[in-house]
This record gives sequence, structure tokens and C-alpha cells, in this order.
Amino acid sequence: MGDVLQFGQQIAQTGLLGRKAQMGAAAMHVANTDTSSKSGGLLGTAAASGLMGTKGRMAAHAMGMGREKGHGGLSTSNVLGSGLMGNKGVVAGAAMDLFKGKR
Repeated sequence: MGDVLQFGQQIAQTGLLGRKAQMGAAAMHVANTDTSSKSGGLLGTAAASGLMGTKGRMAAHAMGMGREKGHGGLSTSNVLGSGLMGNKGVVAGAAMDLFKGKR
């Protein structure tokens, strides 16, 4: 039975059955994941996955939700990389990560 549900979820996630089925499959995936190891818990993971819309996703990424515990939190890199500051902010966040590794 578990294999059948997983197969159905994978088909729905492809988008062949429409956008609503794709969102339902994403919600099933979030509900089945162990959120105890993620920062923000179930709500933060759902927001970071995009189930609460684009603005909710960007806000969750800016706050570091949906990541492994210890890697979340508010940081300059998270805020810039979330997209809240536009495309130039995303590029600046990526450049910061690139130069941080070279020190």
C-alpha cells in the first residue's frame, strides 16, 4: 500500500494531473517528513516549501526556516538569498557565500 501511495504522489508532483494535484502532493510530502530536525517545525517547513504562497516562501527562507536545525536563523545571507531584496540581492548573497569560502 505504501508503494502505491508513493507512486501516486510522484505522479501528482510531476504536474500531469494539474496544479492542484501538484500542490496536494507537495502538502503530502511536507506532512510525511520528520520536521523535528527542521527549524521552524511543520509550519516553517510548509512555508519554506511554497505551500503558503511565494511571499510566505520568501519570508520563511529569509528567517532560515525549513533548514536543518543549527543552520537556520536570520542572517544577511539568508535575507539576500531569499529574494526579498530582488534579483540583485540574490546575486549579492551568492557572491558573499562564494567569497566566504575563500577566506
